[in-house]
Amino acid sequence: MPDNPEARAFQEAVGYADAVIAGDTVYLSGVVAGPAGEGAAGLDAGYERAFKHIAATLSRGG
Repeated sequence: MPDNPEARAFQEAVGYADAVIAGDTVYLSGVVAGPAGEGAAGLDAGYERAFKHIAATLSRGG
C-alpha cells in the first residue's frame, strides 16, 4: 500500500497493488523509469525515482 492516501484510494478503487507478497516472494508492478519531465535530459532522474519507489515498496512489504 502506498503512503500517499490519494494513491492508496486509487489503488483500492481499481483493484491495483504496488506489490503482492506470495510466501517469501514479492512481486512488483507498475514501476516505470522515464524522463523526469518535459525537457529533462537523460533518464538518470527517472531511474533514481523508480529505484526509490521500489525500495519504499519493498520496505513496506517487510
